[in-house]
Amino acid sequence: MKTLAWLAVLAAAPLSGQETVRFQLPSGAVVHYQPFAGSRPADGIAQVSGGLRRRIDDTRGRPALAFDVHVDPVDSSTLRLWLSRVPGAPFFAQAPAPRDLHPGDHVMLDVLEQPGTGRKLFDTLCAGFRSTPMRLPLSPPHPPSTIAAGAILRLDRARIKDGDTVIAGSSSTVSGVRVRMAFPNGGEYTVSSEPGPGFRLEAVLYEPGAHTVLVFPDGDTLYGVVCASAILDQPGSWLVWVRRDVSPTVAPKPAPAPGFPEEQIRALSGLIRPEARPLSPSLPPPELKLWRVP
Repeated sequence: MKTLAWLAVLAAAPLSGQETVRFQLPSGAVVHYQPFAGSRPADGIAQVSGGLRRRIDDTRGRPALAFDVHVDPVDSSTLRLWLSRVPGAPFFAQAPAPRDLHPGDHVMLDVLEQPGTGRKLFDTLCAGFRSTPMRLPLSPPHPPSTIAAGAILRLDRARIKDGDTVIAGSSSTVSGVRVRMAFPNGGEYTVSSEPGPGFRLEAVLYEPGAHTVLVFPDGDTLYGVVCASAILDQPGSWLVWVRRDVSPTVAPKPAPAPGFPEEQIRALSGLIRPEARPLSPSLPPPELKLWRVP
C-alpha cells in the first residue's frame, strides 16, 4: 500500500471532522473517507452520480472549495482515482492528475493550510473492493501536523496494545529517525520521521497526559504503541511515516471504529489508557523487539 499526497487550496450529509464515512460506489469500488479533524458541521461529503462530492465552506457559508471524487476499477488489482470540478464552485488552481491505486491504498488530500501557522489539514480516504480489508487511522481531536524530516523518534519501554490489553512489551529504549518493531504475531513495522520507499503517512502520534501513543492501521487492524515518555520532543499531535516490512501471521482483534469526537475518545481510551492489563496476571507480555534502522 502507498500514500499519495495531493495538494489543494481548499453538502451533503453533515460531518463532524473525525467521522469516517463508507461509500459503495456504482462503479463497484468501496471508499472510506475521513474529513480533516476540526471540520465544521456545515462541511460535508455526499454520494453523487458517479462519485463523491466534498465541499468546504468559508465563515459566511459560501463554498471555499468543492470537488467530486471518482474511483473507477481498472481491473481486479487496480483502481483509478481522479477529481473533477463542481460547476460554479472554487476548484484547485491545478487539477491533480489521475492516479492508479492498489486495493487498500490510503490517499491523503492536502485540503487546507491554516493562516499564520502554516499547518496543513488533510482529508484521508482509502479505496478498494468489498473484500478489501480497510481501516483509516483515527484522527486526533485537534488537527495533527506533519512531522519534520529528520526528527528523532524515541520508543521508551514501548508496549503494544489491543484495546486495553498489552500483547507485547519492551524494557529497552531505542531512538532514531527510523525505528523498527517486531511484534510477537510475526509482523514487523518501521516508523520514520521522513518518507521513503514503502512508507505511508498514516501513523498518528497522540500525547494524552504523560504517555505518548502512536496509532496506525494495517488493513482492518489498528495497533496502539504506548511509550513511557514522549516519542517526539515536541508537544501536540503529529502524522508519522510507517511501513509494513513483514506481514503478521496472526492479527489481533480490531479496535473499535472511529466516530464523532466524543465517540472517538471512547474508542481510543482502550489504546491510550496507561493502566492496561497483561495477557496473564502472572506472566509478563511477550517481548517486543526494537532496533534502530540506519
